[in-house]
Amino acid sequence: MASSRYPTQPHELTDADVAAMRAAESQPGASVSDRYHLCYALAKALEDRRNYEAAFAFYSRGNALKKSELKGDSEALIETLQRQKQVCTREFSSRGAAWLPQSGSIFIVGMPRAGSTLIEQILASHSRIDGTMELPDIPRLVHQFRDRVPGQPPATRPSSRI
Repeated sequence: MASSRYPTQPHELTDADVAAMRAAESQPGASVSDRYHLCYALAKALEDRRNYEAAFAFYSRGNALKKSELKGDSEALIETLQRQKQVCTREFSSRGAAWLPQSGSIFIVGMPRAGSTLIEQILASHSRIDGTMELPDIPRLVHQFRDRVPGQPPATRPSSRI
């Protein structure tokens, strides 16, 4: 039974709601975070009204604002993920099954936003499993070997760890 506090149907925004959100998003003093959240809300409201062109424009604007806050080298990340896709094939994974011990450590490795942290937390909820959270070792090794040429030793880079 649905609670009256949480309606089962989404709230339909009025024209006045949409106008107020547009005004708030365009305020010069609005933070970037507030602006992209408003853009996403406006996009959803416009999408619900089947105004897809305007909705897409707000989704694009929100994405651009969100991207402006992100730190990191997206090109390097894309290149790394493409290389991982080439290496981490089904055949590669099946060969790795022979390496697994019958007992001992289990390393959960995954792509960003793939759920590996959630899997680690679920497993760590068992009394006989100790979760270590995310360790910096795997990303550090990836960065260390990123520019490696197959058949040649990796270039030596200073470690960021103390």
